Amino acid sequence: MRITTLSVITAAAVLGAAACTNPDGTTNNQATGALLGAGAGGVLGQAIGGDSRGTLIGAGVGATTGALVGRSKDRKQAGL
Repeated sequence: MRITTLSVITAAAVLGAAACTNPDGTTNNQATGALLGAGAGGVLGQAIGGDSRGTLIGAGVGATTGALVGRSKDRKQAGL
């Protein structure tokens, strides 16, 4: 049951990330990176820690890392 719930949440996050665009139609890589990073970090945190604390820490670290990487991609895109 846990795996099914986790799969549904992960799929919803991926679909939500696909919808992250700016008003001009370009992709908002910072928001997409934060969503995907939080999802992946939460899954890894649960797998490694096995409790809610590990999940929250993993999601926080993943979201931060994903947002930073996405922001860097956004800046490169704006410079082109």
